[in-house]
Amino acid sequence: MNISIIHHFKRSTEGYLNVIERRYDEKKGRYIRKKFYNSFLADVYSDLLTMLEAIPHGLLPASGKSRKRTEVKRYKEFNKRGFPVPKLLEEGNGYIDIEYVEMAELSRVLRDINVSKQKKLELIRMAAAEMRKIHDAGFNLGDVNVHNIAYTPEGKIVFFDFEHRLIKESRENDYSAFARSAAYEIPDSSDVRDVLKSIAAGYGENLTRKINIVPYTYLVFLAENKLGNLHELIKAKRYGLKN
Repeated sequence: MNISIIHHFKRSTEGYLNVIERRYDEKKGRYIRKKFYNSFLADVYSDLLTMLEAIPHGLLPASGKSRKRTEVKRYKEFNKRGFPVPKLLEEGNGYIDIEYVEMAELSRVLRDINVSKQKKLELIRMAAAEMRKIHDAGFNLGDVNVHNIAYTPEGKIVFFDFEHRLIKESRENDYSAFARSAAYEIPDSSDVRDVLKSIAAGYGENLTRKINIVPYTYLVFLAENKLGNLHELIKAKRYGLKN
């Protein structure tokens, strides 16, 4: 498997921030326990995120306690309003338990060459439509990239993983994070424009010209040899989708 330096770093150290466990008991049934670390190593990793990823991407690094508070708050707000997120089942000392949902991560679907382009674009459109509903209700998602979006076997979109906050949260930044990550994951650079059109169609508004392309974006696309995708993203941002 060809893993970039950036992905290798993230995968080899992500356990210092939290651990995800699948569990089962008679009362809750199947559920997910997410443990938040608030140790020296977790703080060191947060510092590394600050330099390498967080601030360049607009994320606000925080301690395990702070990340847990952020996630709990969002789950409670979103559950209360019936947004498409797993249910928060329990909050404990350094952990949360959330509903287990059978789902496929959108990033994996976009990378899968065996999934049709039409299917990928439809899922992107659906996710953008759900994001717009949340925005219209007065909320932002924060770190809304395709790794934190999934769809169920019943065909419903699910958002999850709300521990990271943006330094400046807005619907434009949510839109940007979604568009950048979708453009990054799609295998064929010639499909980037169609991806952006699907986002605009689902969202009900074309914010392509407002997509924020930070310096770190160039490094990520370069490390994965996806400069063609980045070129198409930049062209769409500069000239719009009509050209």
